[in-house]
Amino acid sequence: MAVKAEILKQMGQIAESNDAYDRSVTLIDALLAGAPSPGVERNLISDLSDVYTGYFISLSQQGRTGDAFEILEKAHGRIETQALQHHAAPAPHPSTESDRELAKLNLELIGSKDPSVRSAVEQSIYETELQESTSRLAGLTSIHPVTLTALQRSLRKGELLLDYVLAEPVSYVMAITNHSANSYPLPGRKAIDAQVKQYLKLLEEPTGPPGLSSTLFEMILKPVQEYEGAESVIVVGAGSLESLPFSALWDGQHYAIQSRAMSLEPSATVLALLRSERSQKDDHTFLGVAAWTGTKASWIGQFLRGGGPELDRLTPLPASMNEVSTIAADFPRPTDILAGSTATETEFKRLPLNEYRVIHLALHGYVDPLFPDRSALVFAPESSSDDGLLQVREIQNLHLNASLVTLSACDSAVGPLQEAGVNSLSNAFLDAGAKTVVSSLWEVDDHATAELMIAFYINLARGEPKSEALRQATLHLIDGVAPQPFYWAAFQLSGEPASSLTEEETEQEQIETTR
Repeated sequence: MAVKAEILKQMGQIAESNDAYDRSVTLIDALLAGAPSPGVERNLISDLSDVYTGYFISLSQQGRTGDAFEILEKAHGRIETQALQHHAAPAPHPSTESDRELAKLNLELIGSKDPSVRSAVEQSIYETELQESTSRLAGLTSIHPVTLTALQRSLRKGELLLDYVLAEPVSYVMAITNHSANSYPLPGRKAIDAQVKQYLKLLEEPTGPPGLSSTLFEMILKPVQEYEGAESVIVVGAGSLESLPFSALWDGQHYAIQSRAMSLEPSATVLALLRSERSQKDDHTFLGVAAWTGTKASWIGQFLRGGGPELDRLTPLPASMNEVSTIAADFPRPTDILAGSTATETEFKRLPLNEYRVIHLALHGYVDPLFPDRSALVFAPESSSDDGLLQVREIQNLHLNASLVTLSACDSAVGPLQEAGVNSLSNAFLDAGAKTVVSSLWEVDDHATAELMIAFYINLARGEPKSEALRQATLHLIDGVAPQPFYWAAFQLSGEPASSLTEEETEQEQIETTR
């Protein structure tokens, strides 16, 4: 059907082409609901991504910038919704009531051309899927994406949002500010993917030179005219770009992070939604967790039961205790710290997590390449029913109200890199209610991480916006003991980048005064 849509477009039958694209998207959505195995699901998500990309390009060529942007947002949400749900290969079973209802609704959607009818059916599908899904943000993105106009109203002066589409033979990036929206052609997906792969291989070596970062800058940032005037860049990645540290791209004179704050976003809708939510009152200011403060012990093997982190990955993190205690000293009481053997998953869950303003987790991270929602943060072992692995699906069910969650952990942002994109622990914390999440793209150095994190929180205490606080902490390493990107480029900020902790505290006080 998507091929037919492209043919109709080439024949000049634009309305018919758009209708065929709509039907193609609906059909793949329906097939995804009943995918019998992870492999089939991955293929369908890849096909869905290709269809959305073709539709985006077609709408862009028609000059329908707002509609093209909406298609991109729907794609981000659908892919994330599917990725954040647990889909082990199910045994044959009778259809559930939800299965039957979704099948009926999808057939109605495929068979209808009436826009008002389609809108009503899409709303019913959204409500039915939301009952089955734990992904709050992804569901809202796929069914109710932010409009271009609404997004622009939410962007601050000096902010530039870059929304990428990887395709062949030409990729695209939408560059959006509070007063403009333009699309720019980029090299094809294969060329970009090859450069990213080579660059990451070099970047993950502590002494390795950046090498290809200037080439990538020329490919994906330099074509954007708005980039030069931007004070802060917010990236909505695609495919391999979701694992690329944009902060470490070299413009010929500086790393990108040296001239402007950088942050990542699952989608533009997530950013707009986070900015529309008001902060609530918190009773506790800070929670710090550091489980791996001592030497490696024999009990670590328990994590290997049923699939878990590799034994040699769970090395001690001796600097994490100093990191957590030093940061806690910057916050007013009450603050709480779980350290060493007390830093268990059970103890963490027992705390009033929705009352903490800042949660700092200095732990190991684990990524499951086959079942993304089994990716986890690794707590201290315990004898209770908890396994010590706080997995993505468990994180999504936490009830948080944190202004900031920091995952000072190895591999906390990265998930399995597929055609559809990256699945991450950081997105799960956003789903759980965190406003901003800082996480890492690869295994990080313990001591350099502690120094960066302590500087980050000092900057936050001074009232710096979160993305600027991270930028200044990064510059502290670049200008000091760890100039190589390996030591600082791993840390990425997602969610709300521009607010400060003091700004949100003032907002809370105003709300309380109004009450």
